[in-house]
Amino acid sequence: MNKPVANDLSAWLSAMLAPDPGTVDRATLMARARFRASLIMVGVILGYVVLALRAVPLMLMPDDRLQAKAATQFQTAVEVEAPRGDIIGRDGTVLATSVEMPALRADPSKLSAEQVGPLARELAGMLGLDAADLTEKLSKSERRDILLANQISPDAVDAVEKLAPGALWVDYQSTRFYPGRTLAASLLGMVGQNSQGLEGIERALDKHLRGSTYRFVQQRDRRGRNISTAGDARARAHAGDSVTLTIEPFIQRAAEDALDQMMITSAPAAAIAVVMDVKTGEILAIANRPNANPNDVSTIDVSAMRNRAVADAHEPGSVLKPFVVGLAVDKGINKAEDLIDCEGGSWRVGNSIINDDHPHGVVTLSEVVKYSSNIGTAKLAFAMGAEEMMEGLKRFGFTQPSGLNLPSEVNGFLRNPKGIRPIEVATTAFGQGMTATAVQLAAALAAVGNDGVRMKPYLVSEVRDRLGYVRLRNRPVRVERVISEEAADSLVKMMITVLETGGTGTKARPEGFSAAGKTGTAQKVVDGHYSATARVSSFIGLTPANDPRLAIVVIGDTPTIGSKYGGIVSGPGFSLIATRALRYLGVPEDVPIEPKPKLAPPPPALGPDGLPLPVVPPPMAMPAPVKVAPGPAQLTWLADGRMAVPDLTGRSMRDVLVAVDGAGVEVSLVGSGRVVSQTPAPGYALAAGDRLEVVLQ
Repeated sequence: MNKPVANDLSAWLSAMLAPDPGTVDRATLMARARFRASLIMVGVILGYVVLALRAVPLMLMPDDRLQAKAATQFQTAVEVEAPRGDIIGRDGTVLATSVEMPALRADPSKLSAEQVGPLARELAGMLGLDAADLTEKLSKSERRDILLANQISPDAVDAVEKLAPGALWVDYQSTRFYPGRTLAASLLGMVGQNSQGLEGIERALDKHLRGSTYRFVQQRDRRGRNISTAGDARARAHAGDSVTLTIEPFIQRAAEDALDQMMITSAPAAAIAVVMDVKTGEILAIANRPNANPNDVSTIDVSAMRNRAVADAHEPGSVLKPFVVGLAVDKGINKAEDLIDCEGGSWRVGNSIINDDHPHGVVTLSEVVKYSSNIGTAKLAFAMGAEEMMEGLKRFGFTQPSGLNLPSEVNGFLRNPKGIRPIEVATTAFGQGMTATAVQLAAALAAVGNDGVRMKPYLVSEVRDRLGYVRLRNRPVRVERVISEEAADSLVKMMITVLETGGTGTKARPEGFSAAGKTGTAQKVVDGHYSATARVSSFIGLTPANDPRLAIVVIGDTPTIGSKYGGIVSGPGFSLIATRALRYLGVPEDVPIEPKPKLAPPPPALGPDGLPLPVVPPPMAMPAPVKVAPGPAQLTWLADGRMAVPDLTGRSMRDVLVAVDGAGVEVSLVGSGRVVSQTPAPGYALAAGDRLEVVLQ
């Protein structure tokens, strides 16, 4: 288009759109008006066409992005975790369970600004919460549902809801609860916020304990309020399996009491106790110190939940000597009465010197065990040979997995017999340069008490689903014969001498029962070197000695008060555990109880003449027939935290021990048979640590 034509077109359009009324007639004005109207109509139509082209795909064609955005505004995917299964002790005691605990929620939009402050302060006083934090949450008026606190006291629910009806309410959530609090805490473990097992049995058996998950879509209105519910959601989520352990709560409590006493008298950095049934391999107790209460998740020290019985491998020291002696006897190298020269307590091996803490000259093999001679045990190792000794220790279970399948379990360490130096053969024989866990020591010791046959340790008795069907059941499993029955019997007799006068374990004697054991005091490796002061003090023992029922291992890691010898640090703990456990299991006493020294009688009363008054004996009374009170004997908890003593008359020793289990009451049992008297009398209030004396006949 040339320039004159363009100018003409521009002038025409200008005239049509903005005419000068004084230069055109009426017909032309009307034509121009119709043109402008048509032009506007075309523009409107084109606009509608564009809108229609955009609206059609939005309304008729699916758009994943928009659908997802709408769903997030009006729908929420909710997951309901079913309660975890219970963990149950050997006697049926519930050790871990799931309970519905109240969680406090609020609707801040229903509160005025004047209500927020006073309400926050009142809630803080009732629930022990931070008032400033509550004020901040309650001030969010745009929110319709906000969590204020988890696991509030059920006793406070009614009072809290009355403070602001409609604005405060309680929602119940499944929470893991451990009725025994610290009892077996490091063994049981704990559960995280997502109901997943984090430590111990909770983690090892999480796939059984954890229930199913029920998922549903929660609908909300434009203000965020729930308009649909799933009241039966938890019922649709199936609870987890229940797990029954071999742990006997009464014996577990005895083991923990023993460690608590050790923490007071010797103040070790850590302490361990393991109790195992010699005949079956059942673990009856695993106790650790320090420990924690897994109910206090917010303040718990995770390191205190470490199960040191399987997670810590120590150099065992002299408690390894019986196993080397047993192997030597089994191979016919020596007998209990054979003589061994202990070189006066000092013996050179290559460029090193081996010393005995208790120097002796020529002694019997039995005395090598009794006096814990490093030199005598090293000579047995040389006579046996490194390869034979190492293989024998492996048959006892050292460096082998225990089979408990607990988290963080270690296998320990033994040197390779090929290329081993002579001094390393000697030190291994008395427990240096190798490591073992407390559970491995207990399993090896149980093999000695079981006529030389090693049983597989096990901790889980059975697993049942929510309907009661058995999903898993464990039974005693024989692993292998380690030494002959004759060698095992000879070794037990040698270990009995350790607790006799002159032995290193006299403080480990159980009350009323025989025992065979061994003390150990091992130098502790710190930063790759043997410490000059730190020790691992141990005692291992079988009881009763004439027919072993229990294998018990007690370890004090780095005692800091008093003696560091194993017999002093850990021996008393063995005595306490063995005495309580055997009495609870109903094992007959086989050793007379040594009478306690009696106080001198008071001086006789004098008459007016200065002469002693005659002593008139009290009238003899025939004992009344003993009757058993109906129902189980139980302590009754009082409002002040003390316990009312029940009437124990006519009860058995086992009934008495069960009645006071877990109460922290010291029990003194005199005699055997049935209870004929008790001090204090029935109904008297006792506090934890008080003494209850019971006479049986």
